[in-house]
Amino acid sequence: MQFAQLLKNKGLTTGPVFVSGLLKGREAARMIADSKAQETIRSEHERIIAAAEPGSTAELVERLSIFYHSEHVKACQPWILETPFEVWRDRQLAAKGIVL
Repeated sequence: MQFAQLLKNKGLTTGPVFVSGLLKGREAARMIADSKAQETIRSEHERIIAAAEPGSTAELVERLSIFYHSEHVKACQPWILETPFEVWRDRQLAAKGIVL
């Protein structure tokens, strides 16, 4: 039996249909966008950190602040904003062996 026919037999002919093991299109699209955003976050962090001169902690902190407050983070990586900037910044610096 075709899936569409099965849904019709159950009386589900309009509106969103929830079936165990299946995703709605917009949920799949959101998951794909999240996955792509996670791929870009590491490269973006590496680019920012690489752009700062070695030993220039003040410039690195400034670049991290610009990244954290950017539209890119708001649109593609909103989970970053769940962590206060100071905590997030210290984690990023600690990953490079820098302690404020």
